[in-house]
Amino acid sequence: MTIFLTGIIFLFAILCIVLGIQFQRRRWLRLIAGNSFGDLPLEKSISVSQQTSWFMYLLGLFSLFICWWLNFSRNRMLLWIGIGIILLSCGVILIKAIKEWIKTGY
Repeated sequence: MTIFLTGIIFLFAILCIVLGIQFQRRRWLRLIAGNSFGDLPLEKSISVSQQTSWFMYLLGLFSLFICWWLNFSRNRMLLWIGIGIILLSCGVILIKAIKEWIKTGY
């Protein structure tokens, strides 16, 4: 089971890193939320893609860390505490972003 879970997380990490590279190269801009039909101006899409690429790199590295941790660590409680802290902080950031989006529209 651990090997299967590690494989899924590893594929997710590779996908995140590839998306980060493509966003950094200003490609695949329509994958960004809100730009499915080319609604955003090109300048706005490029600035959002530059910011999103760094988040994708960090998510990919974190996923690779989880793969390593699942295979080589004996104490998994620390892993779950770390994941909980990261999920809570992401939730707070997401709520702040949604509030700003509701106020400004973008």
